[in-house]
Parts: sequence; structure tokens; C-alpha cells
Amino acid sequence: MKTKEAIDIFLEAKVGIRAPETIQWHKGNLQRFSLFIGENQRVESIDIRQLRQWRIELNQRNLSSWSVHAYLRTVRHFFRWLEEEEMLSKNPAKRLKLPPLPKTPRKGIPDADRDAMLSVRENNIRDFAILMFVATTGCRKGGVETLTLSNLDVDLMEALIIEKGEKSRTVFFNSKVAGALRNWLAIRPLTSADEVFVQITGKKLTSAGIYQIFKRAARDAGVEKSWSPHQWRHAFARNFLRNGGDIGILSQILGHASIHVTLLHYGGLENSDLQKAHLKYAPKIE
Repeated sequence: MKTKEAIDIFLEAKVGIRAPETIQWHKGNLQRFSLFIGENQRVESIDIRQLRQWRIELNQRNLSSWSVHAYLRTVRHFFRWLEEEEMLSKNPAKRLKLPPLPKTPRKGIPDADRDAMLSVRENNIRDFAILMFVATTGCRKGGVETLTLSNLDVDLMEALIIEKGEKSRTVFFNSKVAGALRNWLAIRPLTSADEVFVQITGKKLTSAGIYQIFKRAARDAGVEKSWSPHQWRHAFARNFLRNGGDIGILSQILGHASIHVTLLHYGGLENSDLQKAHLKYAPKIE
């Protein structure tokens, strides 16, 4: 089987199982790999040496460590799937190691920028509710898009969201967010759509529409970078740990597959944060 054909079959198998954004992410990564390896090369002839050459090629492109990591993870997932589907008798990427990532954790949007974006949207009831919901739940953009009236309990201050295609989890928020949500629900257009956040026309907000809400708020607040919804998620995680939260609990709140994912992204803190935690939690000897 040619590499291009194998990639097409892999992507088709993900439809309905993974979020469209995830499928597009895999597609872009695998297209780059296909250009390097050759679309017409038979996938069963690819060996570990070629995969390591691909890793060298990525490192020579002046890409960030996170980007190189992402490309290689996709390729490893692709070949593992081919083996599981019995399209390959042996997985050539099994020994393809990932490069080390920087120890500096993802910080997310600075608190001052986040607060500025919230401030300029206080009079826009829908957008303010969306920003507040993301800021206090740590949800992904997809969690906002898929939030439904039937899965939202404002009184209990919790919601069941679906992210990354099929993964569901419960998120929690505070009374201020509950108030923002009630304000929005009071003026929400009458529509047959079950989604909480809709357009003026009553149609559901798309992923692109949610992205634009954050982009416009950033523009109006004079925020130039680190404003995307996912940067708000990073900031939520950073502040959760800074406030003394347990990383195991954070892993569950964020909906990570394992605590190792949480440790990878947020396991390191700055020395100032470590010192504060040390003074608070270290044994005190009189």
C-alpha cells in the first residue's frame, strides 16, 4: 500500500471519532511527512532509519521543540494504528524516540491581558459569559461549542462538556460565572438549537466563531499575543497550581488522558512559585 493511500485510510477512520480540528492537525502533520518520505513509497517498506532521518529534517527546519514533538507524535500514532489494524506486520516507529521538551511550562495568557479582555466585553453579555466560562473551567474551545442547555446546571455551577470529538467531562464554575450565564440565557434568542451559545440568528456558534470572539476582544483590549482560547486554558492550569492546587486533581479537571500529560505541560514552576509553595507546605521546625 502506498503511503498516501494509507494516510487517507487513517484519516477516514478518525471521522466521527476525533474532533474535526484534530483530524486536520493529523492531516497537516502527515502531509509533511508524506512529502519527505514520498507519497508513492510503499508504507510497509518504511523503516526506522528513514523515520530518524525525518526527525533530523524537522530539527533542521528551525521549528520549536513543541512542533517537532507534535509531528513525531502524529507519525508514531499513524504507524501504531496501521499495526493495530493489521495493515502492517511490524511498527517501524516503535523505537522512534521523541526529543526532550523545554522544562519551562506553558504559561498561557498573562492575568493582566486576560482581565483586560474581560473588561472590554463586560457589556457584551454573550461574549462575556463565554470568556468567563473558559477562564474559570479550563475548557477547550470545543467545550464551549458543544455546551448544551440540557448539560448545563447553573444552580449547581457545573456543566457536562464534550471535547476532542467524543470525550465528555464535567467542569465547574463559580457564582460570578453562573451570574454571567444567567444574564446570557435571559436574552438568548429563541431557537430550536440546544447549544447554549448561539448567534443572533439562533444558529449555533462554530469553532471559528468562538475563535473570532476571543480575537476581537484581544484587539479591543490591545492584547497582541497569547489570547487564543487555548492560552486561557494554559493560564487556568498555571494559576490552579500557583494557588496550591494538586496536579493530580488538575489533570482530571483538564480532562487529560493521564497525569503524565499534565506534568509534561505544567509540571514545572518558576522559582518564585516554588519558594512560596515551600514556605507554605514545608515542615516547620521550632
